[in-house]
Amino acid sequence: MVIVLGYECARISDEIQNTFPENLSITLTCNIDYKIGRASTIKQGILSAAKDSNGFLLIGVDQPTEGHIVARIIKEHEASGMLISSPRYKNKGGHPVLFSNTLKGELLEINDDTLGLKPVFENYRSRLNRIDFETGQVRLDINDYQSYTHNYELFGNKT
Repeated sequence: MVIVLGYECARISDEIQNTFPENLSITLTCNIDYKIGRASTIKQGILSAAKDSNGFLLIGVDQPTEGHIVARIIKEHEASGMLISSPRYKNKGGHPVLFSNTLKGELLEINDDTLGLKPVFENYRSRLNRIDFETGQVRLDINDYQSYTHNYELFGNKT
């Protein structure tokens, strides 16, 4: 697992190292270009991944998810033989998205000026594994306090 950090990387990496068990294989990397855009963070993660990685599961900090969602995406991706697996809710794409390692070269070419991952999706739409979910949680995108509080009421308070 690779975790790419940007703003306050040193402080956050200390917290992560103190929170997770020592035997958990986590690579922490700092993206010093995080202000440039999301593409630089994705590329930093791919470059920091193990050379023999089967694929790249992209989970943005503003797109929280749960383990059972991630597990299903990985399982169905492996079974499908497709190059990209995307969760869906009501026929709309969601998060996280899993890319086959065979797309590594193209993923390293993305940039925010050309809409990031969009060209990769367009090039491989016929090789896209669409995984339907019954929960809108796969569409979460928390970009401000209002969306945070709204989504917390929907998904976060499970006690």
